[in-house]
Amino acid sequence: MEELASGDAYEGRQDLGNTQPGDGRRFKGRGYVQITGRSNYAKWSQRLGIDLINNPGLASDPAIAAKILVQGMRDGSFTGVGLSQYINGSKQDFFNARRIVNGTDKASSIAQIAERYLEALRSASTSPTPTPTPTNPGQTPITGYREYVVKKGDFPSIIAQKELGNANRWREILKADNTPLTDFDATRLQIGQKLLLPVSYQSGPGTPVTPTPVATPTPVSSEIGRVSSRVGSVPLNLRSQAQVTSQNRIDTLPVGKEMKILRSVQGGTYSTGNGNRNDWYEVEVNGKRGFVAAFFVDKGSSAPPPPESGFVNSSVGGVPLNLRSSASTNAVSTTKLNQGTNLKILGSVTGGNYSIGNSNRNDWYEVEVNGKRGFVAAYYVTKGTNSGSGGGGSNNGGGNNNAGSTLGIPVDFNSPAYRQNNPLWRAGYAPKSVNPPIYSMSNPNAKGNCTWYANGRLRQLGYSQSDLNQLTADASRWDDRARAAGIPVSNTPQVGAIAQWESNHVAIVERVNPDGTIVISESSYWPTSSNAYDFLYKQRTISASNPTRYIHVRR
Repeated sequence: MEELASGDAYEGRQDLGNTQPGDGRRFKGRGYVQITGRSNYAKWSQRLGIDLINNPGLASDPAIAAKILVQGMRDGSFTGVGLSQYINGSKQDFFNARRIVNGTDKASSIAQIAERYLEALRSASTSPTPTPTPTNPGQTPITGYREYVVKKGDFPSIIAQKELGNANRWREILKADNTPLTDFDATRLQIGQKLLLPVSYQSGPGTPVTPTPVATPTPVSSEIGRVSSRVGSVPLNLRSQAQVTSQNRIDTLPVGKEMKILRSVQGGTYSTGNGNRNDWYEVEVNGKRGFVAAFFVDKGSSAPPPPESGFVNSSVGGVPLNLRSSASTNAVSTTKLNQGTNLKILGSVTGGNYSIGNSNRNDWYEVEVNGKRGFVAAYYVTKGTNSGSGGGGSNNGGGNNNAGSTLGIPVDFNSPAYRQNNPLWRAGYAPKSVNPPIYSMSNPNAKGNCTWYANGRLRQLGYSQSDLNQLTADASRWDDRARAAGIPVSNTPQVGAIAQWESNHVAIVERVNPDGTIVISESSYWPTSSNAYDFLYKQRTISASNPTRYIHVRR
């Protein structure tokens, strides 16, 4: 869901808030509505509580894109006109409803699609609408209605299926003011809203006739189960029925979540990745009853395994480890954990792939840090107690003297990171002191080269080789190549980031100081020898505002 064009056409567009170099590409169209421009990304960052400025690619995430679409259409965020102006309880003007997003572009064809959807919904809902007053002397609804409070994940059809035994009976549900739900009401239920559900009917003037209630299944077992790591990075859906549909999800359950298994049932078919199955469990979890696909549940003791101690190890280098909402690098990062941070390991799970050098891994830990639970890549965690003095905080790192700094990791020019594993060394853009196979620089006695060094330093520190393989051109073009490869670029320094100058120079941030300065390490090439800017390696302290920008190569 990302615009195919490069985004260069938006560069410098003040009306979109694109005030900084590279904003055009960085904030090009993404998501279902294709939000565009720094100002729009900033607005939705604030509304959703998600950092889209430093992570603009998140706007293409289907869940986030859906929130932007629904909230924006509802509130008139895109053009100043909201959905209720054209579609409400008294009218459905699908043609002009297109104006809430993008004028009347393709409004006719979109309106025709909407009409077909509406007709399909009406055809599927054929039950008569009740009223609390007599409709005929043969069968009169009595005043037997009971209160129901709308819960998360509820739709009228889901409520009718759970409470009345038939999804099509949702039109018998009344609002709190004793009026029936309309098609419009059905799309705007709010958590906590009170509804009235029918209890019984009276036939003529005689004895009330009560429909047979939907039976509550009698548990045939009370085993404990947990969400298996077989779900990978995707939470398990708790559903109102033993089948997969787009509207019957009640809740989502992360890996390791405990539940009470009430019984086994046969239901709809679902895919496991290795074939299809139709075995389900009816379960109770989080105070809710529902159904889960049995393949993704492990039966076991109700006593969770005791947590193990662990800490963020030195493999992170100078980049904090992400604590994520699920076991995937695409999941939202909820906090940053510096080297040395202590944590509790709650369990091991198999999740999405992450890169370590030239190989991929998918082993993750579910952990708890300072009361927060989440998932971290297992490669960067060592079991046991950190021998440093602390490590309890996500911002302060641990007791390790190098936490928040890579100054304690010495440069090793004999390392393959600066030689055979470095594409700039192989291409001859490295000083003769490291014996490149060819020599391509115009200065025959050059002592250094900034791009060769920056690429090698991050390889030495364990950063993504696939990312670094994209950073091989002139230093002034590294930000463009980074954005094209999806590598984050920002104005915020972090340890391990590449500091870039438009004047064609790059360096590595080794430490961020509290006084607004940073320590960088660098190498430098100059066309002529005996120049102060011709050197192999040095460290220096500069203002954090000195570089033009920062490139954040991923781990």
